Amino acid sequence: MRKTKEEAEKTKDLILKAAIKEISEKGYAVTRLQDIAKKANVTRGAIYHYYKNKNAILYDIHAKNKKRIHAMMDQIEGETEDPLQKMKDAFIEMFSKYETDPEFRQIEELFLKIEFASIIREDAELRERFHKDMFENQKKIKAILKKSQQEGKIRNDINIDSLTISIMAFYLGFATLWFTKIFDFSIKEKAKDYINVLFNGITNK
Repeated sequence: MRKTKEEAEKTKDLILKAAIKEISEKGYAVTRLQDIAKKANVTRGAIYHYYKNKNAILYDIHAKNKKRIHAMMDQIEGETEDPLQKMKDAFIEMFSKYETDPEFRQIEELFLKIEFASIIREDAELRERFHKDMFENQKKIKAILKKSQQEGKIRNDINIDSLTISIMAFYLGFATLWFTKIFDFSIKEKAKDYINVLFNGITNK
């Protein structure tokens, strides 16, 4: 019997969730398709029905993450009252999820690990997807910041291109410090303080 579209999507979601957990626990290189199938409680045949290889699963994990981030950025961009404050709140919410939402943390950690850098060097399609995604994120953040500067919320002497890259670097750097345990701290408790330090330096008083 052929699966309905809804059933197929449910199976794919089970596979993705299992893959995220397995890769988070074992690392990408060590994780095998049979490990993912066992975790998802499906056959290897089911895995190959939807994905030709492990990299194809990684593409869908990336797509899932991209969809979530872009939905959040679109909501901020459409904010009419104070998009800059909405951006600050979104950063705080995302950092808090590192400690409250296991799947969110696992996906973010996967793409921040050193292992991922070697994967995208070897996989041209994933590299292109990732670079395109980062460019789109940069474009959306820049639009929000430019709008805030035009509304007088950001100092006029601030270069928006430089600020955009600085904010992206802040997010990646702050998250990496927490993931690698270089400094032992609660990212949920400290996020607001560090974000305020960053944004207070660019806003008009």
